[in-house]
Amino acid sequence: MESDWTYCEHCGAQVVELDVAFTPGPPLWSRRGFRVFIYIVAGLFAAAMAVLAADSGFTRQQQIEALAAAKSGNFQQAVQKEQRAIRFSPSHAEMDRRLAVFELAVREHNRLDKADAEIKNKEWHRAVLDYKAVESTFQSSVLKNSNVSWLEGLLKRARAGVEKGTLGGLEARAGNSTDVSTIVGIYQQVVQYDDALGQKAAKVIQSRLDSVATKTINKDLKHHAYDSAKSVVNQALAGPIVDKTLTKLKETISTQQHDFELKQQQIMKQAMAQAAKIANQNANPLEVVKLTLRNDGQGNTVVKGVVKNAGTNVIANLSIEVDFYDNNSKKVDTEYATVTPDPLPSGQSAKFTIQIPAFYGAVTAKVTNYTWVNE
Repeated sequence: MESDWTYCEHCGAQVVELDVAFTPGPPLWSRRGFRVFIYIVAGLFAAAMAVLAADSGFTRQQQIEALAAAKSGNFQQAVQKEQRAIRFSPSHAEMDRRLAVFELAVREHNRLDKADAEIKNKEWHRAVLDYKAVESTFQSSVLKNSNVSWLEGLLKRARAGVEKGTLGGLEARAGNSTDVSTIVGIYQQVVQYDDALGQKAAKVIQSRLDSVATKTINKDLKHHAYDSAKSVVNQALAGPIVDKTLTKLKETISTQQHDFELKQQQIMKQAMAQAAKIANQNANPLEVVKLTLRNDGQGNTVVKGVVKNAGTNVIANLSIEVDFYDNNSKKVDTEYATVTPDPLPSGQSAKFTIQIPAFYGAVTAKVTNYTWVNE
């Protein structure tokens, strides 16, 4: 059997010798064309792997740069970087999700800028609505499940904006109000914000409250409306307010009311005294201003007098009774006289004259009575 074996002249391997006429050629791998083909395929494979490796590195670099841009707040750049990465690695769910987050961050960032501009223009209500819309966006599934720290910056900015816009709106309302109870209600809302911004707004509104309350109270005091003034100051102090100005003003109201009531009592007493005096004057309106007695040298004793209407009414039909006395103060005669003018207005004077015989021996005269009627 050993003689049946022969050896290949190319490789030296044993081969079976066949009966047919056949001369084996060299093996396939030793042929020149085949070797060239193998080399080409290997080169193409290596090149493809190099390209794939380069694409993977570029994609990773773009992702890193996108995240860095997002952390720095440049969300538009983050979107561009992530889009480039996706072009080299399409159909990648995680990259698509991250791109959606970046795009949403761009939109909300722009909305925050818009709200900031509204704050500058004192469009408080619109600004609060925009800030709250950003807050609401953070409840969406995309952002809620992202759990990335750089999104917290947007959320904090939105929450701070809501507070700033709310407090700004409350300050504006207080500044436009002249009603103490309304301003107190606004103050009670503001003090719920216990941070620096809230404390600053509370001081502004408290100052406005002082101004409005003081102006209203002083107006009431001017008209002696003390109950109204007390009501105003009690309203102003109804909230959680420790206000030295209003507390002092409350003391001022009590002091002025006390002084005013004392003064009113004095005025009332004076008025009553005056009324009594007038009543007495009206009851006895005649005042003797002048009364003279002399002999006319013709056997007569003449009395001339002046009386004044000291009452407040006009009197008419005035009749004056005059008694005459001698040296022993004995009444020797009684006579009656009328006056001129008649009727006699209040505060005016009138004259009268009486004549009696001299032999009566009268040396003095006295008005003892009078009668009249009020017109």
